[in-house]
Amino acid sequence: MIQEALDITTEGEYRSQSQLRGEIIMTDEARDESKFTATLEEMQRQIADLQEQLSVIANESDAFLDTEKKEAISTLCRLPYNAESPITWCYGGRYRTSTGKKSGRFSLWTTSIDNFIAGAPDTAIVNLARIFTNPTVVAVLRQLVAGKRSVENLAKECGISAGEIEEAVKTLIDANLAARTEDNLIEPKNDAVFYFLNFVGMTRVHLNPKDH
Repeated sequence: MIQEALDITTEGEYRSQSQLRGEIIMTDEARDESKFTATLEEMQRQIADLQEQLSVIANESDAFLDTEKKEAISTLCRLPYNAESPITWCYGGRYRTSTGKKSGRFSLWTTSIDNFIAGAPDTAIVNLARIFTNPTVVAVLRQLVAGKRSVENLAKECGISAGEIEEAVKTLIDANLAARTEDNLIEPKNDAVFYFLNFVGMTRVHLNPKDH
């Protein structure tokens, strides 16, 4: 009546209390979602910053290791002063498998070239090198770097028949470079893995001499 008398018009629809409560809830939800988005963006920024910091640390660590490596090599390569035709030569390395097991081997000779070479007769060099001309033996040793394995597992990982794996294992056992455990697993012995890794190192230098 009053509205009609004063010629007042109102715009909008009537909203019940429940509708109004729903709008308030939706507003709160939108506000919460906005906060969540902002928090997520901040977390992503922090993660990106951490990744960048880790990258810097890793690069600095690698640079430090490279410096240490150069210093160590420089020290190792000092020739003995009291030998004619002197030689300093080393063999070895260190690694850790995915299971956490550490293995290391290092030998250093500082003597004369004649004495160094005389310690390894030609036939012994040929006999050892011949073992590594067998592709199956090389494939087996590649797997044994990680630790002992069953013949079945070696066959599967190498993609070679179990019979051929058995022959390669026999070659290694005969050379005293592998043994069969009580639970019938094959494990490397007497520097077999280090021989393999040294061949890998020599091969890498051979393939890319300018990079080494």
